[in-house]
Amino acid sequence: MVRCPKCRELMRQQDTVGHYGTVLQLYQCNACMGIWVDRDVAFALSRDSALEVESDVELDEIVTEPRDTALFCPRCEIYLTEQEGMNLPQGLHIDYCPGCHGFWFDKGELMIYKTYLEEKRIQNKERMRQSEAKKKEDRRRKDGLKKTLELGGTTFGAGYHPGITLARQLINLWRFLR
Repeated sequence: MVRCPKCRELMRQQDTVGHYGTVLQLYQCNACMGIWVDRDVAFALSRDSALEVESDVELDEIVTEPRDTALFCPRCEIYLTEQEGMNLPQGLHIDYCPGCHGFWFDKGELMIYKTYLEEKRIQNKERMRQSEAKKKEDRRRKDGLKKTLELGGTTFGAGYHPGITLARQLINLWRFLR
């Protein structure tokens, strides 16, 4: 039996779907609507499933203030530590068990957390796409410059002095490398 870390009521087990259709179990308190997830569930749970589990939560009901009282892990009965910062949305405080590595999400925090992670994933994917496009353009420019250097003065036609051709090639190379 799993008791709510916040109000000590028995929590109900709820099955939900993770990434790739895997069935996952989480525990939700009927009194405070908080959610306990074990370590593997926290990362395997999809954003859509988190939104579905917390579909009845109104945004004005979500409290993101730091906690005044300590909570105990429903699995290990040790103190939960409050996590904030680096990989969390600004202002969100998630309770974490250093023993079993489970997470406690107060009402609404799970959907905020999973939505934030999904947005970060989309941003990273776009950055990767832009980086690949830049690399491709750089390769195209380098190949063009290499071809020009290999052909030497013949690409500029008759009447050009080899020294002028070399100077132009060096200027183009300098512009490319800036």
